[in-house]
Amino acid sequence: MKISPILALAILLGLPQAGADELLIQGQKLLRAGEARRALSLFDQVKQRNPADPRPYFYTGMALAGSQPKEALSEFERAIELAPGQAEFHLVYAETLARMDQKSAGMAALTAFNDAAIVGQLDARELWLLSDIHFRLESYEGAEKTLGLYASKYPRDPRIPYRFGEIFLKLGQLDRSQEFFQRLIDTNPDKAAPGYYGLGHVLYLKNELDRSRQALLKAIEMAPRTADFLVLLGTVLVAMDRPDEALNWLRTMEDDADRFPRIHHGLARAYRRLGDLDQSKFHFEKFREIDRDRKLRKTRSEQAQIRVTKAQDYMAGGSLNQARQELKAALEIDPNHFLANKYLAQISLSSKAWRTAQVHISRMRDTRPESVEGMFLQARLWYQTGDLDRARESAEAAKGQQPGNAEVRNLLGNIYFGQGDKEKAAEEYRAAVTLQPENEAYRLNYQMALRRLDGGR
Repeated sequence: MKISPILALAILLGLPQAGADELLIQGQKLLRAGEARRALSLFDQVKQRNPADPRPYFYTGMALAGSQPKEALSEFERAIELAPGQAEFHLVYAETLARMDQKSAGMAALTAFNDAAIVGQLDARELWLLSDIHFRLESYEGAEKTLGLYASKYPRDPRIPYRFGEIFLKLGQLDRSQEFFQRLIDTNPDKAAPGYYGLGHVLYLKNELDRSRQALLKAIEMAPRTADFLVLLGTVLVAMDRPDEALNWLRTMEDDADRFPRIHHGLARAYRRLGDLDQSKFHFEKFREIDRDRKLRKTRSEQAQIRVTKAQDYMAGGSLNQARQELKAALEIDPNHFLANKYLAQISLSSKAWRTAQVHISRMRDTRPESVEGMFLQARLWYQTGDLDRARESAEAAKGQQPGNAEVRNLLGNIYFGQGDKEKAAEEYRAAVTLQPENEAYRLNYQMALRRLDGGR
């Protein structure tokens, strides 16, 4: 869905616009249409007009959650700070943490749902999501409790038996787990592949290997080339001393083993049982290499973020030297960490360390070429070093993505003023003042430009 031409023109020119509610509605429509950049510019306008409104922070977080989850967390935290009783804010915040595999922080976020009034706000979709978040964070008792509440309200949902089966499997309650997987098979036979897989898993743990094999073959018949099904079947067949059969099944997905590394693990075990130690070693090493790389990326990101969080605290307290040290430490761990480079670029610009600023801005733009923050800081660097043409080009690109960003509009005013284009400068200053009327510096710039247009000094 496209934004209305009248509203787009108003945003572009910095004219009085529709109320916050209408802007938020338009932004949500743009989000649903996949136009996140334009949605962000609308949310930014509402934030600048009324910083105490939690909604634009929440919707900004939603827009950023897929591509910039760390930045999204900051937006969600601000929304929760402004409206702590809003269940949806807590839910999406916890879900984002779960997707980032931040278990401790995710569990802390879920404590909000100890309040029955918060839980009472959740609809069916949200209740299911809350149970799922508990499950992903390995809070299986919490997952069971929430799923029980969901099942009491929506008992006909066909997903319920499988999820209960998974929960009880994780809790080690095999008989109850088997009961729910069998219930799925009996009540929904045409879509029972997950039920057969779950049943096969339970039976394997009970050492009922032939029954496990039969259940898994049924699952694979219904859903061929499913990596989890094939790996478990391979494990069962090796346990039954049938490695040739295990190898035949696992080879059906060997071409996808790098995407599903557990296939490598299964192949390694089958080859080892057959006595082919070279092939076994090859697949074990491939599995370990892929798993090691994944864990290393995750660990580096987490360690760098810890340093950045400390730096944010130092900056809030005005301790820039300590903040700089923490940010440099973050970049030693993860040289492309976006926020660390952003903060160091800002510090470098403030201290006129132009070369250092350019290094960090370049990393920002390499990591996220379409980032408005990167474009803005690049424009600011070129403006401060006197390259007004390149500054204008970068600032206009930032404006094109977020016309509702007052900081960008004010910088453009400075650039046009420096180039002697007083009319365009006044237009940009006017936009900045309209977007952020409480900013005295923007207002003074606008008044100065108007005086120059009138021939004053």
